[in-house]
Amino acid sequence: MSEMHLTVLYYSTGLHPASWRLPHSHIDEVGDIDFQVKIAQLAEKGKLDAFFLGDGQYISGEATGHISYYFEPITALTALSRETQYIGLISTISSTFYEPYLAARMLSSLQQLSHGRIGANIVTSQFDAEARNFSMDYLPPLEQRYARADEFVSVMKKLWASFTTDAIVNDKEKGEGLDNHYIRPIQHNGDYFKVDGAINIPTSAYDRPLLFQAGTSLPGRALAAKYVEAIFSIAWNRQDAQDFRADIHRRAESEHRRPPLVLPGLTVYVDETYEQAAQLKAQLDDFIPLAKRRMQLSKALG
Repeated sequence: MSEMHLTVLYYSTGLHPASWRLPHSHIDEVGDIDFQVKIAQLAEKGKLDAFFLGDGQYISGEATGHISYYFEPITALTALSRETQYIGLISTISSTFYEPYLAARMLSSLQQLSHGRIGANIVTSQFDAEARNFSMDYLPPLEQRYARADEFVSVMKKLWASFTTDAIVNDKEKGEGLDNHYIRPIQHNGDYFKVDGAINIPTSAYDRPLLFQAGTSLPGRALAAKYVEAIFSIAWNRQDAQDFRADIHRRAESEHRRPPLVLPGLTVYVDETYEQAAQLKAQLDDFIPLAKRRMQLSKALG
């Protein structure tokens, strides 16, 4: 029998863009770390596998009426790691804007602070509005972003292997702190990154952070099959879900890897009865005028 894995995506007051307008939405608490702690602890109490923070590099409150992405995710998860014990903590990392040495170091630090509970969701970012915050006029083409992402992940994995706790000897008598035989500069010189290494924080017994990917594009699938432990996906029906999973498994087998977990997204509407839950969804949908829905669709389609 297969085991089910459940992860919660924390996003503003909910994925529905009108969720903030409900009387009990907690919209005024979105910028309060104690609220995020409460949600993470609730997810942990419910035995969920992980708490996942999505992220964007721009003000994304057009649809939610509030700032959808508030705290920088690694910073927030550092706080959450001290208030939880078992649940996995997943941070979004943009390979388009981050440097692999910095990302690997931050993630490795959080991995040790959390006692081995960290995952990194590798994304290539979506909007030109984000690019303009990073000295770009627009995002590079999709294929180029994923080529950079491939090298980005490859460099991070090399860095995590370049310095392990085996190198720390702390021999006070001999005056030897590190055994350099266990420190291996990666001397990477690629198309997008030039990184000497080694990383300056040792990879501990907790091992490296787990890697995730979110996206269903063909380049995204190729990246997932090559590197990650789990992939977030969208499935509109059972057949689409099965076809996507089969494709990911085929791609992973061609890379001689164990297939990643496939985690399809699910938006739920919860109430006392099915009829009340359906009414709740209808109420939320009615909050959004048709013109705004068209605008959101236009933005999503580019």
